[in-house]
Amino acid sequence: DAVLATHFCAAYDAESLKPAAFVRNLFAQIYSASEELAEHVNATEALYARVKKILAEDDSGAAAAPLSDLLALFEVLRVVYPGVAAPGHGRYILVIDLLDEALLAAGAVTGSADTIVQLLKTCC
Repeated sequence: DAVLATHFCAAYDAESLKPAAFVRNLFAQIYSASEELAEHVNATEALYARVKKILAEDDSGAAAAPLSDLLALFEVLRVVYPGVAAPGHGRYILVIDLLDEALLAAGAVTGSADTIVQLLKTCC
């Protein structure tokens, strides 16, 4: 088993609670740590452009689409590591700590804002 990426939600760090920042953080860690993933992304022009956009994007505008970006990340991981779900193969782990603190993001309690919890619930 291998840890691909970690993310820590911290109530005192508003950026760590934002879904788009969460996805950027995962992408950045996995892209820089996985030679296989980087090679796959760099070899596919459209995918490279999307990853570059995700990593450079800020979530101040309406362009941030964390659900579709996270699903794209999972799809890339599935393509690059096709055997991870097969019996006898190692697992790749994403560690997300203090996820309950993501519910402290502005608007989370009222449902007026997206949260990392909602993002994970929707895609996983």
